[in-house]
Amino acid sequence: MLTVQVWGGQDEHSIRTIFHTAQYRTMLMPRVYADLDGRYRGLDGEVHSADFAYLSDLSLWDTYRTLHPWWVLAHPERAVDLARSLEGLPIATVKRAPLEPLEGYTFEGYRNDDGSVGTRNLLGITTTVQCVAGVVEFAVQRIRNELLPRYKNVDDVVGLEHSYGCGVAIDAAEAIIPIRTVRNISLNPNFGGEVMVVSLGCEKLQPDRTLPAGRRRGDLGHPVGPVMRTLSA
Repeated sequence: MLTVQVWGGQDEHSIRTIFHTAQYRTMLMPRVYADLDGRYRGLDGEVHSADFAYLSDLSLWDTYRTLHPWWVLAHPERAVDLARSLEGLPIATVKRAPLEPLEGYTFEGYRNDDGSVGTRNLLGITTTVQCVAGVVEFAVQRIRNELLPRYKNVDDVVGLEHSYGCGVAIDAAEAIIPIRTVRNISLNPNFGGEVMVVSLGCEKLQPDRTLPAGRRRGDLGHPVGPVMRTLSA
């Protein structure tokens, strides 16, 4: 309750009561699902172990616009626990039996060099730092209005942006989560293995760390070569 100071208004006591009552309710869910030693039983029936407060009952659709930003401001350690709990959720989920391969079905698409299959032909432009978001937005609009009409086989251009600045602590323990998110979105098969990366050049998160050569796409295990097209704004 001492994280935030509240003052002002005609009835300061009532304002504090309302605020801290709401603050208390923000801590009711999600709930800590692990024992004191970090062990918890997953949906697969097995006992897993976590070195953080493993959370359950995540109601992300209803709370991510207000509750989670509040956690980042007032309880950053809880926000980290939430992200790590989401990351570990597939580990504790019941694994479905492998499905039989479909035979006799086709769809309109194309096969990429790494074995993945796309259904649209998109140009992807991602960033290494939020400072170039305006440049990417301007480029997307010009490409969409001036270039795409000349190339009927290209469906659209997509800008992949994020909110991380040039000084983000990319070597921190949890920094791999946003970096990996940007990387995996860029590996969408509809980009055809070709992604443009726009950067400033001075930020800590450099293009070769965002999309390193020789990375792998998901669980397919197909090596992917250097597919980046870099541009320094």
